[in-house]
Amino acid sequence: MVVLVLGVSDVIKLYEVVTTFTKQVFDKFEADDWVKRANRYYREGIDDLALICLDKTIEMNNSDNEKRSQLYLLKGDLFTSRGMYLFKNDVECKVSFEASIIEFEKSIKIDPFNSVAWMGKGFSQLMLALQANEDAKSDYYTYEAIFSIEAGLGVLQDSVPYMDLESNLWGLKGAAYYMIGKFDEGDKCFKKENVDIQISKSP
Repeated sequence: MVVLVLGVSDVIKLYEVVTTFTKQVFDKFEADDWVKRANRYYREGIDDLALICLDKTIEMNNSDNEKRSQLYLLKGDLFTSRGMYLFKNDVECKVSFEASIIEFEKSIKIDPFNSVAWMGKGFSQLMLALQANEDAKSDYYTYEAIFSIEAGLGVLQDSVPYMDLESNLWGLKGAAYYMIGKFDEGDKCFKKENVDIQISKSP
């Protein structure tokens, strides 16, 4: 049973961690007109048009697996962003986070060493745990999130380097443990070097 309900500020803090790395991915595609359009729409909050642009880019780069993995990651984050915006709408929020997981899994299938995609998937699973109206579902999503985050940590040395990625994966894992009341395990994660996410035990 989830014994800790994260406060709004905690959720926003975790989301900002995930989007920090997404922005770095967008920056890698400065020369791609379709991705530049997607980034512009993304920043303006026009998710539907951003998704259309990313789909167009994926279609045009069908043989470039490395690029397609990153593009699916960006699609996953767009659905995550939509889920955060709709957080109080249980049904639409759930659909958005489930869609984000599908896109992150597409990215991971192409590149299993993409730690950012594993982190995005773990975050969306944590958000589904918060949205779940049954304890069993909450526990399921939380443990699935821990698995995803651990996978991200496991392949980190082979992943594309991103600033502070390791510390924030540990922070996200600590938050997941806190959600199921495993505070000692959570504290171990938070004590890792340079972890800058701290979640209060009181919501």
